[in-house]
Amino acid sequence: MKFNLDMIKLISLLLLICALILFVFLWYRSSNQLKVVNDKLSNAQATINSLKLDNENLVQYNLEKEKQLKEIEEEYQEALNNIPSDSCGDVKPSKELLHFFRKNK
Repeated sequence: MKFNLDMIKLISLLLLICALILFVFLWYRSSNQLKVVNDKLSNAQATINSLKLDNENLVQYNLEKEKQLKEIEEEYQEALNNIPSDSCGDVKPSKELLHFFRKNK
């Protein structure tokens, strides 16, 4: 009887030690996975911040580009409106038109 009782205690102790080792292994593994996920999240956040900054710069560039295009279109329209008409017809350009082209060379 004593042998069986000692054997049950020994088996119970071994099972407890195995369970404790398994618990420590699982805790260590999940801890490492948590560190990896945390590093990936940090990298993702840095990438997001960088992309937001790039997007803000791109929006600013596009706004500036549109502003410059409008200025160029206004200058073009003004120059187009200031071209003198050809009073001589299609055969020969007028003196005003020739003077305009010489002046804006």
